[in-house]
Amino acid sequence: MILSDLRMLLGSQPTAALKLVFADGDTVPASFHVTEVGHVTRRFIDRGRTRRTTECCLLEAAPRSAWVLWADGKLAEKAGDAAKARAAYEQLLAAYPEHQMGQQRLAVLWSAVTDADAKRALEYATKSRERFPDDPEVAKALGVVLFRQGNFNRAATLLGEAAQKREKDAEVQRYLGLALRQVKRPSDARKALETALALNLSGEAAEEVRRALEELKAAESRS
Repeated sequence: MILSDLRMLLGSQPTAALKLVFADGDTVPASFHVTEVGHVTRRFIDRGRTRRTTECCLLEAAPRSAWVLWADGKLAEKAGDAAKARAAYEQLLAAYPEHQMGQQRLAVLWSAVTDADAKRALEYATKSRERFPDDPEVAKALGVVLFRQGNFNRAATLLGEAAQKREKDAEVQRYLGLALRQVKRPSDARKALETALALNLSGEAAEEVRRALEELKAAESRS
């Protein structure tokens, strides 16, 4: 049982607003799990020679293991729940800041969120790139983040690298084509955008690609 589950069980009780803290006063993270529950009774005589009895509940808590938090994230990804997966990996890094695979998964997941915190997304993607320089998924993630931030030259380089290893990834081809268009490489841009559509890109992303192709063709006809 983790502490957030304990609070839920106490939801209908007056103690639901309890605050769990360490001995030094710091708040215990909700991701910690309960390792031991004790009932402590203290009998004593105070300075006025009055016999008194106090009772309290003693909880011992510890961080959930890295493996468990990692598994939570992977299971959420498999179920298609990206938000839950991000939350699990965030808890993983809160407890184990140097967990490299947790950083890698967050880099990938945050790059897929169009309105993501730009600073956070760039931080995860940059760190993952340093640690996994040959990972095409990381190259894609950093390329997408940089594209959204307007760094089109660097984005085109990374996305081109990712495209060599992820030939069937329509999103890589989409962002690669859009980045190449921004750096004035219309021929290469058109090729990547057409590949994206051929890979069954759909929805608003496909409409964006079609508009970009039309604008490229119109520019070519004027030249």
